[in-house]
Amino acid sequence: MKKWDVVVVGAGMIGLAAAYELVKKGAKTALLDAGGLGSGASAANMGLVISTDAEPGLISKLTSKSLELLERLSLELEYDLNYREKSFIDILYSKEDLLRGEKMAAGLKAKGFECRLLTPRELQGMEPGTTFPDALGGLYTKQGSIDPFSLLYGYYQAARKKDLDWFPYTKVIGFETSGAKVTGVCTRQMSFHADTVVLAAGAWTRELAALLGYDLPQYYIHGECMVTEVMPPILNSCVGLPVNRVEFEDSVSCLAAKNGWENLGLMDECDLVVVQVHNGNLIIGQKTYVHPEFKGDTTYTGMAEMAKKAVRVLPDLSYVSVIRSWVSPVPFTPDHQPFLGPLGRYENLIVSSGYKSTIILTPLAGKLVSRMALGESLDYALEEFYPGRFTEKELEA
Repeated sequence: MKKWDVVVVGAGMIGLAAAYELVKKGAKTALLDAGGLGSGASAANMGLVISTDAEPGLISKLTSKSLELLERLSLELEYDLNYREKSFIDILYSKEDLLRGEKMAAGLKAKGFECRLLTPRELQGMEPGTTFPDALGGLYTKQGSIDPFSLLYGYYQAARKKDLDWFPYTKVIGFETSGAKVTGVCTRQMSFHADTVVLAAGAWTRELAALLGYDLPQYYIHGECMVTEVMPPILNSCVGLPVNRVEFEDSVSCLAAKNGWENLGLMDECDLVVVQVHNGNLIIGQKTYVHPEFKGDTTYTGMAEMAKKAVRVLPDLSYVSVIRSWVSPVPFTPDHQPFLGPLGRYENLIVSSGYKSTIILTPLAGKLVSRMALGESLDYALEEFYPGRFTEKELEA
């Protein structure tokens, strides 16, 4: 019977980073995914590196530390990840937007972030290639961007060079257990036996935890985005409208706790973010909706809503063609903190999922997961991120 030191389930950014860190230390590691590399949200995102998004407390410190690692990651992986510093600008159209922008700017400055309000003239000066009709100003922050495909492949090729065992299209259908340990991961092809198992399956982590009898309170939104044809440089910054994603997710969490996730009615909203990536395409997102089932097709209404908002902010987009679109489930937790730690009574099963801003935390999350999996000491007390911080509802067998 073949056995590994660690089996990692999920080949998104977090799973790949953990697998890389494990094989770098010489651990015999198998990486499984029901699809291919980044088949969930990891390959279906805008590549934004958002440092201002972290909740107060330890996660904010971890975000800052991980950003330092991300800035050096291309050198370590020997692969160009197309990481760049990038200005983010929220376009403010109303007095209410201005008041909200002032409040956000004050809060971010107090945390040490580079942030300021822009006048309409300053806004136009930062983005001379387009116009912002009726804008009263903008909220500027200094953030970053990265190519998510390069990030995935950079970790993958570095891990494969160090003898990672890779099993794509290998869906987990159950687990073997003995007492307080998970001894095997069952798939249709075979069972994978290991000393430690890592669940890093993004929105599918809840489904996998249920196979072990846990109703993990991790939910997900479906995010729709679209990509335009290649264009000459027209945007220096990532521009958009102020986002109320946290409030939306709070509403979803409350209703899911009250009525049950499977009984949740359709909820939706549409915000706007537009970024021009390194090869000239514009990514426009996102239409957000909630549905308990995983959806794979974008909607006409979602595309229309995003297009309408995009043209309001950038009128020149009226003449631009859309070449593709996508939708992907994006996980979140009720308190917007990740799940990072052992699952309930199973001391050798580590959950790493539900990150509010996955990209920026990927390098450090990979290191923390590898240390936990190998029983090494940690520089941080991570109990506040354990899945058991919520009341665990064990399902009847």
